[in-house]
Amino acid sequence: MKNKEYRISHSGVVAAVDGDCVSVRIVQTSACASCKLSGHCNASEKKIKIIDAHNRDAGSFKVGEKVVVGASVNIFRHSVFLAFVLPLIIMALTGFVVARLYNDWDLGVLVSPIGLILYYILLYFLRDRLKRELVFTVEHSDNY
Repeated sequence: MKNKEYRISHSGVVAAVDGDCVSVRIVQTSACASCKLSGHCNASEKKIKIIDAHNRDAGSFKVGEKVVVGASVNIFRHSVFLAFVLPLIIMALTGFVVARLYNDWDLGVLVSPIGLILYYILLYFLRDRLKRELVFTVEHSDNY
């Protein structure tokens, strides 16, 4: 089996161009948003999101232009790991270690969020490095 890189992409509209950063507005819709009754139902929802994609030829994009924003599946897996899996592991381990050290499970439960807080502080200080690793690409929509 060939090692094929899968990509996840969304079409959007350029909201702003600043240096090498292209801000793209995408509309994220739920699965039922395309239903004919979605205007009368509270279950359907639309969210407008702005995604910043860095591109060397950002000057070739114009505000209002339709584009495609994408990233590899590996980037999304890495993001999910950093945002959900690792914090859960850190919180569980912190609580377990404190509970075992002090033989007090209530204390372990109360202290476990401290490990989580420290993790998010670390992520804050590493944000510039993460921006370089977790990148979105933007392409003209006629390339698709």
